[in-house]
Amino acid sequence: MYKKIIIIVSIISLVIIGFLVYWYPVQKGMAEKAVQLYMEKQGISQDNIDGKNIMKDYKQGGYKIDIVLKDDPGLVYSYFWRKEHGVVLLVFINGTAGIDEGMKYPPLENP
Repeated sequence: MYKKIIIIVSIISLVIIGFLVYWYPVQKGMAEKAVQLYMEKQGISQDNIDGKNIMKDYKQGGYKIDIVLKDDPGLVYSYFWRKEHGVVLLVFINGTAGIDEGMKYPPLENP
């Protein structure tokens, strides 16, 4: 009886650990890779990044990656990644989204 309890607890623990490993580090890596590919298509090099902030998006799932570029100061490029939908870009200036003009790297039409 004692062995069965240990086996059941071990299996449950492994499932929980596996879920957490997938949910955080694996998905974070997937998001970073997807955003990096998106930025390459935009013509943005990694050397041009002045600041980067990665956050787990608990409300919608996925990740949000904010990027500040050296050659486009004053704008924050916010890349939203969800496994089901890929990458969506919103650009902010002074906390206001939806900038249409003046950005050096606009969102891609068909990423």
